[in-house]
Amino acid sequence: MSEVVVSHRWIAQVLKQRGIPVPDLKELEGAVAQCTEEIRARLLNVVTLIERGTEEAGDIEWVRVALKAPGQKARKVSPDLEQTPLVVSAAPVPSHATEPRPDRPQFLENGQLDDAGSGTAVPAKRVKHHIYASKAALTIELDTLRQQPGEEDVVRTVLIEAAVATAGRGYDWERKIPFQLMRRELPMVAGALLGLLDRPLAIENHGPERNKSIWIEQQGSKYFVKISQGARTIALPVDCSDAYAWNAIVLQALQHNAPSLSGSLQLRLIHRVAEMMNHTPTK
Repeated sequence: MSEVVVSHRWIAQVLKQRGIPVPDLKELEGAVAQCTEEIRARLLNVVTLIERGTEEAGDIEWVRVALKAPGQKARKVSPDLEQTPLVVSAAPVPSHATEPRPDRPQFLENGQLDDAGSGTAVPAKRVKHHIYASKAALTIELDTLRQQPGEEDVVRTVLIEAAVATAGRGYDWERKIPFQLMRRELPMVAGALLGLLDRPLAIENHGPERNKSIWIEQQGSKYFVKISQGARTIALPVDCSDAYAWNAIVLQALQHNAPSLSGSLQLRLIHRVAEMMNHTPTK
């Protein structure tokens, strides 16, 4: 049986791209050299999955422990507590409620929101932030939920769109995956971006076919985000400045939907929601 060879430089490159702390190259080379044949084979497999963004819960923590990355205590991983995600399933509502509305209102030059077909206009700003990585990109946009018959209030939410990078240093927005948050999911995402959740956040069962999901996981100085539709997955790291802009848009939507609440009270409510989510039993 041939010896399993794993490049420590390749491991460092993959982990850095995902925002995962790694030892310096000398320490990493020594750590890999001390691994048994079985551990090196698993390293090769797990790091390959991490590079593709298809790793399973607990894989990243296992690599951290195996390599004894700085800032990470060597400890036994508890999949039930730490790496099992907080899974939020979309409520059984009409499918169009979880899709970006095809007739989304257009924003006028005077800063008014032209609510198409209603003959009314409400104050609004078009807020949008782009997040770029080497292999994919996201847009985070303040959006409007489709109003149901009899509803008068405009409800704001956040639309997230993901696209893969193309050869010409651009992104394939023609085949983007759009993911619109439901109103009840806004405080959950705010909690994840504020670092209040003990586990990754997974929101599932979106879209007409209930095959869309989003995964948000903090990994050191970055967030790792995956948006999926069926068999397609687009994954990328999000650094601290982009996380701030994303969270600011989420907070704007929450503030619009509850304008009578002060900012400090909004944050207290987000903290409370996060505490309750942290006590949610794993499946």
